[in-house]
Amino acid sequence: MERYILELKDVSMRFEDAEALTGINLKIKHKEFVTLLGPSGCGKSTMLRILGGFLTPTSGKVLFDGKDITDLPAYQRKLNTVFQKYALFPHLNTFDNIAFGLKIKKLPNDVIKEKVKAMLKLVNLEGFERRRVQFLSGGQQQRVAIARALVNEPEVLLLDEPLGALDLQLRKDMQLELKRMQQRLGITFLYVTHDQEEALTMSDRIIVMKEGVIQQDDTPIKVYNEPINHYVADFIGEANMLYGVMRDDYAVECESLIWRCTDRGYEKDQFIELVIRPEDLEMVPEGQGKAHGIVESVVFKGVHYEIVVRDDTGYDWIVQNTKNAEIGSRMGIDFSDDAIQIMKVSPEYMLPAVIEQAGRKIEGELWITQDSEDYVKSGSGKLDTRFRLHTDSQGKHITTVYAEDIRRTWVLRTDEQLYGTDPIIIRYGSGADAPDDAEVR
Repeated sequence: MERYILELKDVSMRFEDAEALTGINLKIKHKEFVTLLGPSGCGKSTMLRILGGFLTPTSGKVLFDGKDITDLPAYQRKLNTVFQKYALFPHLNTFDNIAFGLKIKKLPNDVIKEKVKAMLKLVNLEGFERRRVQFLSGGQQQRVAIARALVNEPEVLLLDEPLGALDLQLRKDMQLELKRMQQRLGITFLYVTHDQEEALTMSDRIIVMKEGVIQQDDTPIKVYNEPINHYVADFIGEANMLYGVMRDDYAVECESLIWRCTDRGYEKDQFIELVIRPEDLEMVPEGQGKAHGIVESVVFKGVHYEIVVRDDTGYDWIVQNTKNAEIGSRMGIDFSDDAIQIMKVSPEYMLPAVIEQAGRKIEGELWITQDSEDYVKSGSGKLDTRFRLHTDSQGKHITTVYAEDIRRTWVLRTDEQLYGTDPIIIRYGSGADAPDDAEVR
């Protein structure tokens, strides 16, 4: 039977009028390395502080090894926390910083000495015992902070972006060091970061968060190769994302072409979004491959070139390749069936809209998806139809349109069919023809 060392049950956290966490349910196994990943303000550090006992949730329960610790103060919990600001004592040397918690517990001096010695060896700081911490490098200070937390033998170590202040190479080195420590000690690590590479490098599981809600909880490989929605696909690494229609099992229509894929079980003619990673694309001679276009830019990234190819529909493909390409040249883009990852498109909400095109006024709905949510209030630009239309199960016409100025795709659902490349104006909101409603051009 699996042992769950930490558990959150329907945990929510509200600060005045802001909801930081909403209905969080999470189980963490004993000896797991779990990473909470997301941008600033997504709720990951709030969740860590609730687990550490520094915050009490507005509602819900926190369990440790099956026991309710929701109201238990931090100092009584069998876990320790390492923050980005290490909070070391500048007047103490390395040994005394690490030994501080043990001295508070009034352990015998010989026991303290042995425990600190073991920690110094674990974090590769042997010989630095008497050095004042202000004379240590950033990486060494970080190791002292970790040793001070681990010397108390917690069953769980919470780490809140502890590598954020380090330079790139040291940060990469410490990623491997932390994973080594966790495996050697056999305890649970719960790690908070906004850095996707850190999460992919160290974790057994990644919890991707957005606005206080868990978006995906899975292994690093699945989070990267099988993102559950647009937000996850866009946040984890580079991605080419296009809208399409599932015409049948293993067949998706995109850019008026039928592409083979490895997905099945979707409804026939279901509107979907597909993801193709840049490293899965192959550059081929013009006339070959599944898409064709002009090389717009080439950037050397060290291990590969990042090449942007604008295809004949106006979509910019991101290609990562070890071979260079000439700006302005035409080429084909090819990829295998299993390079395509299919995702359902579910609107966050819909706004009533009036669409004007070529003198026609058509009533419909503007889908606010995760792709467009942050842009709907400020987006502007000429919109041109780009992908083939399709009809949903209710007989409504689904059209994807492209706002050139902000390089974003919008989704419209209308009773009448939109067609051609005439400019489109969308007025949306309650009572879409009201003069004070927002307008997207």
